[in-house]
Amino acid sequence: MIVRVQTDSYLLITQPTHAALARRIMETSAALIGHPRRDDILLAIGEHDSGWLDEDAAPTVDPSSGAIVDFMSAPLATRQAWPGRGVSRVSAMSAYAAALVAEHGLTVYARLKAEPAWRGRSEEHT
Repeated sequence: MIVRVQTDSYLLITQPTHAALARRIMETSAALIGHPRRDDILLAIGEHDSGWLDEDAAPTVDPSSGAIVDFMSAPLATRQAWPGRGVSRVSAMSAYAAALVAEHGLTVYARLKAEPAWRGRSEEHT
């Protein structure tokens, strides 16, 4: 979920909606005209956040802050699982697109890879 705070309300944009809009924009990209992997690239763009479908279908509120949970503040297990679900959804359609979706997942959270919790280890085991 992408959360934008308005003056007296919230604007909630699901990750799949954001990805679908990104695809619509890129369908007009001059860089992709005639590209041999155009269809695979557009598939990856349109599906790059499909791993968030279940979470975005039922937004949650952080009980400690009262804020709506977004894709950056979601629980660790959720953030770690979404790329794999997206890759699984896309892999039946295109291995190349699935690889691009996997790369997106690695890139989004690359800054966290050094954190023990992200790697599944506690501080005392490092």
